[in-house]
Amino acid sequence: MLNFLKKITYQDIIFYFLCISLFIVFLMPFMPYSTLNLIKTSSGGKTIYLNDILSENLYLFKVRYLIFYYTLCICSIAIIFNKKLLAKLINYFKSFSKLVQTSIGLFFIFGLISSSFAISPSIAFKGISVTFLQFICVMFVAHYASQNFAAIKKIYTIVLLSLIFFGGSLFLHLLLSNFSIYGQVIAGNIQKVLLYTYNCLNPRFLDNYFSWFIPLLLLPWFVNLRPIFRLGSLVALVMVWFVLINHAFRTVVAEYIIILPLLALYNRKMFKLILKIFTVTIVIAIVINFVYINYIMAVPNQEVSTIFRYDTSGRMSVWIEAFKIGLEHPFTGIGQWNYIAITKYDFAGYPHNLLLEIWSQWGIPAFIVAIIVIFNAIKNLFRERIEICVNPYYCMFIMMLTAGMIDSMLNAMFKTSLGLFGCVFVFGFCLSIFKPNVQQQSIEVSGLTFLITRLAVFGSLFCIVVLPLIFSPMWI
Repeated sequence: MLNFLKKITYQDIIFYFLCISLFIVFLMPFMPYSTLNLIKTSSGGKTIYLNDILSENLYLFKVRYLIFYYTLCICSIAIIFNKKLLAKLINYFKSFSKLVQTSIGLFFIFGLISSSFAISPSIAFKGISVTFLQFICVMFVAHYASQNFAAIKKIYTIVLLSLIFFGGSLFLHLLLSNFSIYGQVIAGNIQKVLLYTYNCLNPRFLDNYFSWFIPLLLLPWFVNLRPIFRLGSLVALVMVWFVLINHAFRTVVAEYIIILPLLALYNRKMFKLILKIFTVTIVIAIVINFVYINYIMAVPNQEVSTIFRYDTSGRMSVWIEAFKIGLEHPFTGIGQWNYIAITKYDFAGYPHNLLLEIWSQWGIPAFIVAIIVIFNAIKNLFRERIEICVNPYYCMFIMMLTAGMIDSMLNAMFKTSLGLFGCVFVFGFCLSIFKPNVQQQSIEVSGLTFLITRLAVFGSLFCIVVLPLIFSPMWI
């Protein structure tokens, strides 16, 4: 044990802290959840009582974000106070092309300008600051993973344990639903009750987590891990498909309609094995779902929507609105996290499309430089396609990235705590593919660069922690 502790480095501590925070955020549903909150009100001269569960449990929703925000803050502070580590991250950034460096810099500058003209500047500056600290942590994960592939096994273990714990609790709840004090109909309704109860009022938290990390569960079949991990991944995948079937989450279908053909084109052997694993686990999940609904659930057929539904869930009208808002505020947008102040579609909250979120909230100039970075990333990945195809880790990274980005084009992936947290790891892993050479890593960093970076981090900390106390946010 003592030898193990001696081997832990400063960078290990930061990475472990990120992993543990992700684990806690995912398992937040295991905190106390109130199922009864009677509110006295009057209607038609009569006194009635309503069960307001939403407001009673809203703290769970907020605490998830607080853990995410302060994790970013703590990790960023730890990074900037280690001069050697900070120099390595700056050199990693300098290994990007000049065009990408300039585009990223302009992206954040346009974000600051946008925040200055936002409806609620306090919220907008907080949003841009969170994005910047995410970028710092992404660079750290990229550097850490490029030095040591063991990092991938660590995050795999965290994801696997979180899903098994979640699945075990959900399984026990389902088995005991017929004896619940809240009634059989309520306790046995997976779609309308359990996914909300276990997921802090919003099932999309689960969906985003699955989109980022389903490919990671395939790791034991492609790298040297003990057989017990294959069994664990099999159980976790069955649980994932079971939840997705009941939640009727269609985006995951779109993700793998794109991912699997690309995999078949570039790595036929991996495609065949993944297809077998997915087929087996999906069939098992369907059988378990059939048995539960028809033989265990007190009141069968509790699903209220299906994965085969054809409506757009209101997406099209929201996308059109977001596009028009961008045209009405072309240079500055309406400010990060300010969309809900102007939208007439309260049910949606945000545009449910990453590019339209940038277009409408950051402005068209920020949108243009974001597109430049995206196109350069795609070009560089295509250039490295041979090395990516022969390396199972790299294949997993690209699958995770592709799934997450497809999700972000159809859902509010970058507005949920797990969606934001997941992107820190996935973006970092994908950036680790492009390792700076020894010469680039040994370049001496100027004192001015250190100063600007630290000031940017301290400014972000101020906007996240202090600014909301001075100027109370209007809606967050």
